[in-house]
Amino acid sequence: MSSTRSSPKRDREPWPGPYVVIGMPGSGKTTVGKRLAKALGVSFADTDHLIEVDQRSTIPEIFSSRGEDYFRDTEERIVADALASATGVVSLGGGAIMRDATRKRLHDFTVVHLTIGVAEGSRRSGGGNRPLLAGSDVLARYQQLHTDRAPLYKEVSTISVSTERRSTGKVVRELVEFLDPALATELAEESNDDKHT
Repeated sequence: MSSTRSSPKRDREPWPGPYVVIGMPGSGKTTVGKRLAKALGVSFADTDHLIEVDQRSTIPEIFSSRGEDYFRDTEERIVADALASATGVVSLGGGAIMRDATRKRLHDFTVVHLTIGVAEGSRRSGGGNRPLLAGSDVLARYQQLHTDRAPLYKEVSTISVSTERRSTGKVVRELVEFLDPALATELAEESNDDKHT
């Protein structure tokens, strides 16, 4: 299930890049973002990775040693820099949209919101290196994050696509069909040609 904010002429013309991928933890932002960038033939950047490079530390270590406020300040700066220089696909951390300044910046971009149910998202995210989901009762923590963030994702998104129980390939094909219909047709034709050779 997906939803879009589109206009009739977008059935023929591609949405302008760069493209920004947002969503809850476990929704597949990095995986889908990389595959989408490859399909579109553009560059890919992951702001969580850029933060770790900038800080020479992992995100859990930053949370532990400096706290969430410091992390969010750093994230806002890194996201602003990444968006200013973006030419392809940029994947943001799940909580980046909590900052007003970041949401304002996103209004200038084509924003892909990857959605996932609370149960599946918490299952994918539990036991990982996610500071806000560390410890017991991951489901309740995930539910609270979802409640807090869902309206903000909706506010800035151009298209919302579910990744639940769907392969990365299917999600990427749906996104390419929406973002660049002509390219989607070309890729489908190439795929059909490959099947007949």
